[in-house]
Amino acid sequence: MLLPIALACLIMGFSGAAWTPYVFMPLIGCSMGASGTLNGALWPELYGARHLGSIRAVVIAAVVFSTAVGPGCTGYLIDAGVYYPAQIAAMGILSLALALLMVSLRRRLLKRAGA
Repeated sequence: MLLPIALACLIMGFSGAAWTPYVFMPLIGCSMGASGTLNGALWPELYGARHLGSIRAVVIAAVVFSTAVGPGCTGYLIDAGVYYPAQIAAMGILSLALALLMVSLRRRLLKRAGA
């Protein structure tokens, strides 16, 4: 789920071409669609069904908070002189780094499960 958003941000951050939003938006859509499916399947596997409602509540609260804070941070950085495409490219690089971290986490989880 992180790879489409990373690709979208890297394309948008490093290309000033007029076609980039037409590539960016479908890639973001792929990422968001995968997120919903993945979270619905992954959380019960990792945490069990007993506390699923509590876990979902905390995650949704974090998502709402980040959605509220994100535009303010971006606006502050723009006012501070940080070029917006550079911010988008940094988000892509962060997404790639998190994807690599998830590969490492997956290996550890599989090892712990004995698979």
